[in-house]
Amino acid sequence: MAALKLLETVKNAKLFQEGEDGPKYVLLERVRLSFPAIGHKKRDEGDDGNVSEKYKATPMLPKATHVEAKDLFVKVMNELMNANKVKIPPEYRCIKNGDDTEREEYQGHWVISCSETRRPAARDSKGRLILDPKEVSGGDEMEALLDQIDQTFYAGCWVNILVRPWYFNGEARGKSKKYPKRICAGVSAIQFFKDDKPFSAGTIDDSGVWGSADNDDDTGSGNDGNDDDGL
Repeated sequence: MAALKLLETVKNAKLFQEGEDGPKYVLLERVRLSFPAIGHKKRDEGDDGNVSEKYKATPMLPKATHVEAKDLFVKVMNELMNANKVKIPPEYRCIKNGDDTEREEYQGHWVISCSETRRPAARDSKGRLILDPKEVSGGDEMEALLDQIDQTFYAGCWVNILVRPWYFNGEARGKSKKYPKRICAGVSAIQFFKDDKPFSAGTIDDSGVWGSADNDDDTGSGNDGNDDDGL
């Protein structure tokens, strides 16, 4: 694999290229993470019944601070469309305006949907690989590290993420069906940046809800003749 060469630096993002004329990669810095599947693949079933398993991430770029980062990604996207002589409609582009979605956490952000068949390199805040394939061959140790990766990269944390925009021509390998042409993005590597409130509520602390469950029930059947209590 050719080394990545730095081409451009803007606020909260850097542009790299693999070798002299290889694909371009955008490093998005200090972005919030949504819908991550970094340690273990996420299983999805499409409308056609086909099942796919991929690593996934959706970086969220705050509009208040990441205009230049968004513009850098869009520049690479436009280069891909120009090189392939196509104009991809917005609904088939991997980058979206979060204000146009119904997700509350996406408001005030641009969001980029990324997926990959190969596991992204996952690093801690110091830049160290959490799982080095050269040192771990498999078994329980591998599974424990994959679980650690999934716990590290949760929905709501902040990350630095290396993404690879690419053009899909509508032809899937081994399938005769034509699909819409798209601008997609792969997630190549990710680094933990800092914690934040998780988007999902997760497990609640219910310790303050319950009293003693002793067996001195004096409530009868529990029905006082007001069957639905007005509900």
